[in-house]
Amino acid sequence: MENVKNKAKSIPKYIWILLVIILVGIFFRAYNFHNWLYFSSDQVRDTLLVEKTLKGESGWPLLGASMRKSGISKEDLFYLGPIYYHFQIISGKNFGIGPDKMAYPDLLFSILSIPLFFFFLRRYFTNNVSLALTGLYSISFFSIKYSRFAWNPNIIPFFVILFLLSFHEFLIKKEKTRRYWIVLAGISIGVGIQLHMILLILLPVTTFFLFIFLMKKNWKLWKKCLIIVLVAIFLNTSQIISEIKANFTNSKAFLSSITNSADQVDKKSKLFMKIINNADCHIEANAYMISSRGENICDFSYSRLIRNDETKKFMKKIHEPIFLMFVILVFLFTVFGYSSLIYYFRSEKEKNKKYFLGLIMLYCGLSFLLMIPIISAGLGEFRYFIHTFFMPFIFLGILSGTLKRKYPMMIVVAILVFIFLTISNLLSIKSSAQELLNKNGSGAHSVFLGEAESLANYIVSNSNNQKEGYLIGGFMYVSNLYRPLYYLTEKQNFNLIKGEGMLEPIPSGKPLFYIMEADDNFDTEIREHKINDYKKFGKIIIFTLNN
Repeated sequence: MENVKNKAKSIPKYIWILLVIILVGIFFRAYNFHNWLYFSSDQVRDTLLVEKTLKGESGWPLLGASMRKSGISKEDLFYLGPIYYHFQIISGKNFGIGPDKMAYPDLLFSILSIPLFFFFLRRYFTNNVSLALTGLYSISFFSIKYSRFAWNPNIIPFFVILFLLSFHEFLIKKEKTRRYWIVLAGISIGVGIQLHMILLILLPVTTFFLFIFLMKKNWKLWKKCLIIVLVAIFLNTSQIISEIKANFTNSKAFLSSITNSADQVDKKSKLFMKIINNADCHIEANAYMISSRGENICDFSYSRLIRNDETKKFMKKIHEPIFLMFVILVFLFTVFGYSSLIYYFRSEKEKNKKYFLGLIMLYCGLSFLLMIPIISAGLGEFRYFIHTFFMPFIFLGILSGTLKRKYPMMIVVAILVFIFLTISNLLSIKSSAQELLNKNGSGAHSVFLGEAESLANYIVSNSNNQKEGYLIGGFMYVSNLYRPLYYLTEKQNFNLIKGEGMLEPIPSGKPLFYIMEADDNFDTEIREHKINDYKKFGKIIIFTLNN
């Protein structure tokens, strides 16, 4: 017992604090995970695919998810690598079949990203600053949101930080770099390029420039560089096999999608405005990812000011003192962040820290260029910035360090900023949790597993022991909820058919359900069918119709 106490005392205090931060992060990511799991059409598609493998009905997939914007016809779609599906299959083999089991890899890698982020930050910042930034990341509403459902980009933060951490070690140690860091660098690339098309371009290009820099310093490092490439290729073996069998159809679709996107973007706007719009979205995304304030999509506030946009809605917002102050502070925060990054890189004398800043600048500089056509194509949702989630945290760390060094009394400002951001994220978490506690999360644009299960149970229990029924209703509600409800009712041996768009009339005598936005005002009939029963589920109301 005495030995245990002595060992506990010998553990540095920052490790205990980090452990508490990790536990807090686990709580926010795992609490009520099953019922509050986001479960929409894409998740149903992936779950069904993985279940076929788990049941032995098909082999392990050779390709992953398709990119919607990458082609016009189904044959032109570009498919990512299958590693994310493989993670889900492994999870299913260990924990069983179910939508929540398919999301365990997302949850696991999100949790693991917390300590990994700390050790990455510690390469430049002090233990105290690194702990503060990691603590803020652990309660980041943005990060928590993308850890609570199954989606291939959700695990990007872990593998991006692993990529940067591994290459920072390589830059420092060069020929003395231990093999496991070289292997981890290869793993981060091999997995990362299968998670999203952005990383499929960004990671190899960043690696290419890093290889040039490293071998320029010492050409003998080519062997370690080759190992990184071979590990990455090995992790993409199944995709390579699929490509060879299909005469490189997927690669052609990838190249075609890039060309088509570029052609479409060129027709839309001038280069200057593309860059401005891209910079605008980076500024707004940085603010959202660290504070959770605003909407989860670019508002182009700064672009509008440059364009002198005089739309009534925007002019009304910009004249609100609080909104105007927020816009100014957010702009200054990002401008200060990037400016400080360049300044400290040029003035830094310690090689390890200089490499840290240089690595960040290279990665984010290339990312900025890559995002220009993406933002120009109208993809302004902040989820497309998940691969740069760490940037606002690094900006905040640099800000606090600058204030402490140059203006010691101003450190109070940095502390107040940390407190504000903590409260801001906690309020967003509380608001989201309150909505889900009230079972008021699902609607025309979102579906949560616990609420969908209640809807599915209602459908099955009101079907008079029949094994087949029809769902009709408001377009957005049917479109958003049908596939999750089909999956969940099918698990109860009930076949739910989408009645909307059918060429033939719905057979008489079959159970018929109508779904729409919850409203207290409705008639006794819907589409000439009398209402037999109805029940509200938060934002949704479902009717049992007489058929």
